Amino acid sequence: MLISAKWVLPIDKEPIEDGSILIDDGKIKAIGKTEKLVKKYKKESQIDTGLSAILPGFVDCHTHLEYSVFRGVCDDLSFGEWKIQQQEKSKHLTKTDWQLSARLGAQEALRSGITTIADITDKSDILEVIKEAGLRARVFFEVYGLKDDAKKIDTASKAIDDWKKRTKGSLVKVGISPHAAYTTSPQLLKKVAALAEKKKLLSCVHVSGSMDEYNFVKYGSG
Repeated sequence: MLISAKWVLPIDKEPIEDGSILIDDGKIKAIGKTEKLVKKYKKESQIDTGLSAILPGFVDCHTHLEYSVFRGVCDDLSFGEWKIQQQEKSKHLTKTDWQLSARLGAQEALRSGITTIADITDKSDILEVIKEAGLRARVFFEVYGLKDDAKKIDTASKAIDDWKKRTKGSLVKVGISPHAAYTTSPQLLKKVAALAEKKKLLSCVHVSGSMDEYNFVKYGSG
């Protein structure tokens, strides 16, 4: 199938005006001027998208799909108050609520042209939501705690092994994420880093998300 547009924007080439891409078995097999590709692949059906641009999918490097339902909730509060309210309201969501919220986030991503995400969660059900949506993803297992808790590392290690099995052969890869400096003890941060190195995992962390957080971590105030 040929998909044509006023502009085609490849990653490694100059923009192509009046361009097309050839899709065969779910893969891009050719990119070029529409006129040339139509002549070369005469038997292929064609979809003309008109005055539009075809470009690679966007990448969202930080998502929490299951929290999509919280958009606009408590946005007028300071960071600390917002965080407390968000945690309180989370207690009222059921397992099904979290799944539906994640599905909403996944569909909104796709409708926005986002095809790849880095999602942070501790809920295994979100893996299935991401896989069902067809998103390419790096899903980071979230760890937090203000104590030097060996059980949390053991839980994280087992969960990551399980997630790897469940995502094998898919577009989803697994990583690990200590939540933040204000929710994860220094000892736990070090143990998460050691686990990431041991299992060869990518990792991410929330850092300097607000002045409230900065002041709390640096001065113990706020």
